[in-house]
Amino acid sequence: MRNGIILSFNKSAGVGIIKDSNNQHIRFYADDSKKIPSVGETVSFEIVFRNKNLVASNLKVFKSEESNRNL
Repeated sequence: MRNGIILSFNKSAGVGIIKDSNNQHIRFYADDSKKIPSVGETVSFEIVFRNKNLVASNLKVFKSEESNRNL
């Protein structure tokens, strides 16, 4: 699992961007997540192939205490 921060989310397109701990920007889709995190929230996620691209999947929002320790 990787960790990152939600940089942006476009509700109408259903797509967002995560910045991970390696400063890589990774796309995620709303339909790959049960709850859409808010901009600035810290998440953990897996990397999967979708339409021949690497994207974040299975996003899980950290509780505020955990986010400080994991990034």
